[in-house]
Amino acid sequence: MIVCVHVGKTGGVHVHRVLREGGVDHVWLGHCTPLILAAETHPADRLLIGIREPVQHALSAFDARLRKQADWSPDENKFFARFPNAQEWCDALGSPEADAAFEFLGHVSLGLAHYFAGDYRSVLNRTWIYDTHTLSSCMRVMFDRIGLDVPIDNERQHNAAPSRPSVSNEARRRLCKQLVNDIEIYHELQPLTLTNQGAQ
Repeated sequence: MIVCVHVGKTGGVHVHRVLREGGVDHVWLGHCTPLILAAETHPADRLLIGIREPVQHALSAFDARLRKQADWSPDENKFFARFPNAQEWCDALGSPEADAAFEFLGHVSLGLAHYFAGDYRSVLNRTWIYDTHTLSSCMRVMFDRIGLDVPIDNERQHNAAPSRPSVSNEARRRLCKQLVNDIEIYHELQPLTLTNQGAQ
């Protein structure tokens, strides 16, 4: 069985559908579950988790929450009144008001450092990692390893589109400063993705 750790804004809904349509026995863990906790609660199973370039992830997560106005909390109402778009948010990074997004704002607050906390390296030997940037090829490699045909619907491109918000290079630089740990984790894990590891 495959235990899927759902990192928000990494194509998880698509992956879940492809696994289901492909007849793969799997369980789906909701948002917020760190990899090491999934490993402890499922000690004999294969793990699957997605990663995404952290700046793209943060911008996509910001946009996703911005578009869910009907579900905003009082704190989110105040936040988006102050920062109505990603550019203004990034311009203000370094201030307590803008930096608060990394504490409470949906998937912005749940980056790679959350999911890859603790002794996660001890379970990487039974973890399959897909990168949102190469999602379709990762799915092909995974199904090849399982020994099943990829569902036809996966043959079209499902790789992540660029995040919706358009921000300046300076804004991206500011985000990089905030996301140092996530970026380090991403660069560590990217060579271990299904696409880069191939059909082993």
